[in-house]
Amino acid sequence: MIFRSISVAATISMIFLIVSNRVQAETTQLFEVCHGEFRSVCSKHHFHVWEDCNARNGVRGFDPEATCQHLCGWPLGPGSCSATRMPGTNYEIGNYCGYTWMEVRCYK
Repeated sequence: MIFRSISVAATISMIFLIVSNRVQAETTQLFEVCHGEFRSVCSKHHFHVWEDCNARNGVRGFDPEATCQHLCGWPLGPGSCSATRMPGTNYEIGNYCGYTWMEVRCYK
């Protein structure tokens, strides 16, 4: 009887963890971001948000921590914000800081 109680309790705990992780991982916003000096080069791929980088503003390469803070209002991390390369894109060398196309997801 003790083993059955442990088994039921373990099963309930596992279901709770799965459900709570699914709730935490629900995307509330999705941004397609291009980080690069010239918008015209960014236009090689679809994007919604252009993060310009140049000598005037001192911004260099893509910083997912800063982008999450700016777009989502909280830091990069599991259950809060993620940044992954957009499918079909690669980092491109060029101009002041290169070009990066990213999907940034904000979670509840």
